[in-house]
Amino acid sequence: MDDEANRTEPTAEELPDSSPEPVELSEPPAASSGVAGRSRMALTAALVVLVVAAALGTWFAVGRDDDEVSTDAGGGGSTEPVPSFWGHRWQVDAIQEGNAARKLVPVGGEPVVLDATTEGELSYTGCNGGFGEGRLDRDRLVVSQVGSTEMACIDAEGEALMAQDTWLAEFLMAGPTVAIDGEKLTLSTDEATVELTDLGPGEPKEPVDPGSADDPVSNDPLGGGTGGSPGAESLWGYRWTITRIDPGTGSGDPGSKEGVAALADGSAPVLDTTTEGQVGFTGCNGGRGAATLYGDRLSVDGIVATKMACSGPDGEALMAQDATLSTIFEAGPTVSIDGDTLTLVADTGTVVATRT
Repeated sequence: MDDEANRTEPTAEELPDSSPEPVELSEPPAASSGVAGRSRMALTAALVVLVVAAALGTWFAVGRDDDEVSTDAGGGGSTEPVPSFWGHRWQVDAIQEGNAARKLVPVGGEPVVLDATTEGELSYTGCNGGFGEGRLDRDRLVVSQVGSTEMACIDAEGEALMAQDTWLAEFLMAGPTVAIDGEKLTLSTDEATVELTDLGPGEPKEPVDPGSADDPVSNDPLGGGTGGSPGAESLWGYRWTITRIDPGTGSGDPGSKEGVAALADGSAPVLDTTTEGQVGFTGCNGGRGAATLYGDRLSVDGIVATKMACSGPDGEALMAQDATLSTIFEAGPTVSIDGDTLTLVADTGTVVATRT
């Protein structure tokens, strides 16, 4: 007991140091060497390559999705439209049908001409020739239908010309491919090839706004003047049955009933203004030309037609009627539309027609 009573607590200085002894850290381990080290390095490099390849693969996949795919089943067709087909007139130089050359029949001593001056419209010269609407589908010419008059050509080459008209219509509607090399144009199908030479670009006129100071002076003998004929702008987009044709003297054509000679099939001649910028009419050979409305005046660059003789009792009257219509159009008639009635008046004559 005395010992415990006499015992004293030790001071802080006398207590043993309980702090953990510092541990000396060893140097970082050196890079592994040998087979194990090389394996880890190879694995790391492989992972990097896989990541990069995956990224590149995604990029290339996106690129392929955006690629343009050719519609040519054979894989060799062009993916761009032919740029210089329209706006030109092309002279037919040769026709190759299979392994043989097809004889070209001239039209009134002149070569056959394919007219592509106005984009979307085609015509060609011949006995009656042909005309229709067309478009380019990449390097393929698509023509759905070719129209023409149906008059007989009775000269020495008449039958050959009519056969040539039919052949060209069927060829164009077969969808030939279009290839242009400088001034040379080649139209090709599986059965035939047509070679042509550029005759030069067309020069369409710019229409003048009605009422401008540049409007040509009207030659309406009644003095209607520019702007005096209502509805001229609705000339386009229609076909008109001609009901009266008066030469400049105001009298009907000699030998024709009510001033209009019927066609060979008994129908009345038709004025075609379906396509804006083009006028045409049926007849012995008929006629067609580029036209522009200047206010109420119709300006026609020139009527193109074959000059074949027409047989039958009304043959001469039909040829005279063609000539009268051509002179009226080329004189720049004024245009007046009242309801469904169209009236064209020029110094050289008057045409009255009904919308069909």
